[in-house]
Amino acid sequence: SGMTEATNRPERQLPMSSLAGWWPEDFDWQGQLDGELQLQLTERGPRGQLRLDAGQGQWRLREQGQWLAFPYQQLHLHSRLQPHGVEARLWLDGERLGQFELDMQIDPRTASKPLRGQYRLTGLDIGLARPFVSGLEALEGRLQGQGRITGSLLTPWVEGDLQLLDGRVAGAGWPLNLDALAVQIQIVGQQLEVQGNWRSGELGRGQFTGQLGWHEALRARLAV
Repeated sequence: SGMTEATNRPERQLPMSSLAGWWPEDFDWQGQLDGELQLQLTERGPRGQLRLDAGQGQWRLREQGQWLAFPYQQLHLHSRLQPHGVEARLWLDGERLGQFELDMQIDPRTASKPLRGQYRLTGLDIGLARPFVSGLEALEGRLQGQGRITGSLLTPWVEGDLQLLDGRVAGAGWPLNLDALAVQIQIVGQQLEVQGNWRSGELGRGQFTGQLGWHEALRARLAV
């Protein structure tokens, strides 16, 4: 018949607090959401786009009765829907969260739903994790990396790398402090290889290598 059905649903300044029933009790999202859905149902399949923009806001996690804030300056998602596939781009920018960009294309026409995409991460401050590690007095460093994603929606295959720069780990309960910590991580599918080195005091030096795999079961090996 060639007939189409069109839908346009805009949403402006939706308080994220109105979605609190979907979050875990130790998680809170402060901010507002703008969104718009445009959809056409044609004989060949659906066409349209989805835009979500969370603007500025912050995530909060409760750890030992205290709320920890993770603010961001930009967070948005843009997705295009076509009969032959779905394209999506996610962008996050925060002073300590760094910049994260993810581009994905998914073909929904087959059962496996093949996908391809790429990611890029810069400037993630690992000090954000310090409250979650007991006995740590200092956790410093910046994480960055990039790579590509293939495979299917249920079994993605990742090839890329991550690097930790200018790292420092110190704590009263730790046997030694790690200064000038540098870590290189290579990701291949469902396994990663890691190597790194550090200084400890004026003369101390250390290095490590290892592998971590998660195909079927978690496997790890580390040599220090």
